[in-house]
Formats: sequence, structure tokens, C-alpha cells
Amino acid sequence: MEKYIYRLLNSSALATEIGGQIYRHGMRPRDAKSEDIIVKLVSGSLGQRQSGEVAITIYVPQISAGTHTNKVNDLARIQWLIDMLRETFNEHSTPRIRLDINKEPTLKTLPERKQTLVQVTLEYNFVNH
Repeated sequence: MEKYIYRLLNSSALATEIGGQIYRHGMRPRDAKSEDIIVKLVSGSLGQRQSGEVAITIYVPQISAGTHTNKVNDLARIQWLIDMLRETFNEHSTPRIRLDINKEPTLKTLPERKQTLVQVTLEYNFVNH
């Protein structure tokens, strides 16, 4: 399912809208400062009915706070990216495959990197005929 979500995001409008790239888990350079998305399978079941979770991590560069040199979370950009994810998953949900973001995304500020880490949990249900 990780590969499916990775490919889905890479072929979506989101791929051209982000400032960086979309990676599978473990592939993003450690020193990256760009706006990137990481896809990682967290849990999943096999069989005719498959379900599980995929972690979507978005790294969003912080922005300047007015004339100060302090950086702050770009909340408008973060919300826009989350909305784009939801829209992408809604467009690709069918009776056979269900993709939902049901949990509230979490934010973690990374001041040393001047980035915000956004963690989104995608829940999936897939019926294999």
C-alpha cells in the first residue's frame, strides 16, 4: 500500500504544487530543507479485505515573522497542503478502495531546520476481488 500511495501522490496535482519532492520512507536526504512529503506504511493486513494506516509526513519551511528574524509555522500553507491531501484521497476513493484522513494532523516545530513537520495518518480499506 505504501507504493500505491506514493505513486498516487506523485501523479497528483500535489506533486507539482510542493516545493520539493515526494519520497518513500528512508529516501529523503537527512539535510533536506525543501518542502517534501514522505510516505510510510505503518500497519496493514493481508487478505481479501485489507486495511491499515499510512503515515504521510510533510516538511514545510517556516516563514519570517514580520521584520523579525524569527521563523514561524506557515499555518496557511500547512492547511492548504492538508486540504490538497484530503482532496487527492477523496478523488481516488472508490467502492473498492477507501482512503480517509480521520485523525487530526499533528504539527511539530523543528527550529534548528526552520521547518514544521506535519504528520497525517491515512486510513485505508481495500477489497481485493
